[in-house]
Amino acid sequence: MRLRTCNGYYTVLANFFKCGLLFLFKLLGCVCSLPYDIIFNERSGSLKKFIEEFKTFALKGNMIDMAIGIVIGTAFSGIVTSLTDNLINPILNVVTGGAHYNWNDIAGFISAFLTALINFLIMAFVLFCIVKAVNKLKSLGPKKEESVIVKKCPYCQSEIDIKAVKCPHCTSLLDGDDSGDDI
Repeated sequence: MRLRTCNGYYTVLANFFKCGLLFLFKLLGCVCSLPYDIIFNERSGSLKKFIEEFKTFALKGNMIDMAIGIVIGTAFSGIVTSLTDNLINPILNVVTGGAHYNWNDIAGFISAFLTALINFLIMAFVLFCIVKAVNKLKSLGPKKEESVIVKKCPYCQSEIDIKAVKCPHCTSLLDGDDSGDDI
């Protein structure tokens, strides 16, 4: 297998990834290799850009929150299903006379519900650990420097936007070059 260069780096993994996508596009009947060419234009170095864009997309707070919500919702639906199947339905069957249960059946119903509850708690704990690790990884990245975006009004001393020409609190006119610190 001949290794191709991808932004100057020899990567076998990138070639396997490319071959897999090319096979997928051809398998699905894509006559045009436009998606392949857009993602893997080696001259412009878009593979690295594509991976960076995907990482930015996947690690957005909204995307992680949505994924966590879906997993927690699925786990919670297991609790609700178990509650109805193992506690509410047997009680209704006894009240309506539809079925009679012995102590072993009742213990089995309660055991199944407790199992679903414990599964939910374990899933919630694992997701908490994953979110904590992702947040730690995000905080390890380069820090953005805070730029000065506010200044103080020389009259009322409230913080206002740096580009403001009139104070929104006391409505006094501000000089363009005055920062408000030299009263």
